Amino acid sequence: MSDLESSLQAALRGESHVVGICGSAGSGKSRLCYEFAERCRRIHIPVIEVRAQPYGKAAPIQPILEVVRLLLGISSGDDPTTARSQVADCLEKLGSPPENALPILCDFLGVAESGPVPAMTPKMRHAALLDIISWLVGGHASNPYVIVMEDLHWLDDASETFLETFWDSIVGSYALMIVNYRPTYQAPWTDREGFHLLELKDLDGVQIDEFISSVIGSHQIWQTYAVESPTGQEATRSLPKRSFIL
Repeated sequence: MSDLESSLQAALRGESHVVGICGSAGSGKSRLCYEFAERCRRIHIPVIEVRAQPYGKAAPIQPILEVVRLLLGISSGDDPTTARSQVADCLEKLGSPPENALPILCDFLGVAESGPVPAMTPKMRHAALLDIISWLVGGHASNPYVIVMEDLHWLDDASETFLETFWDSIVGSYALMIVNYRPTYQAPWTDREGFHLLELKDLDGVQIDEFISSVIGSHQIWQTYAVESPTGQEATRSLPKRSFIL
């Protein structure tokens, strides 16, 4: 947690970087992100949280769509008319949006009015969309906020391009991006300047026994679960906070 706090302080100085939390299933990646997000909210720093899903490759760019919706202030219950109005309001507040930002964003979000969007080749439209999203992420980054993206090991290929756009707009700004993933995930940007790796090591047998005993004492069923289940360590860490151990 101290590493994340240090990263937040750097972001508050306008010296942000991207933090990657790497660990196997059950190592506590999600719990760490949750606790940090709650700390940020308590000091009134906005947090955007999204998660890639196991079926992510069958439903591409869903995490990216969710980040863009949240940046624009669009909720899941908004109808297309409300969503379009919200996009327009956000663009106006940020000021000086790229050309065709409104129709391209609305088309990307699936809330465009009937009728053609600006005539472009698919390649040109994709490039324009990346520029617009870069402007959107960077525009918000003039004030502190945090983006948490979880389970990148399930991220689809199309989303990776957008993730690099987020990176370019956030590093060196007042915004902080935190991502987590399993060791099997590989991305070229992990070698770039501005990336900070936080590795969560698995506990060995002795450490597991000591940790479990300190949390749940002699509860044999929980001891077995905590050792044998891939999510046991993370679940055990959360028990005292949820008042499940009496």
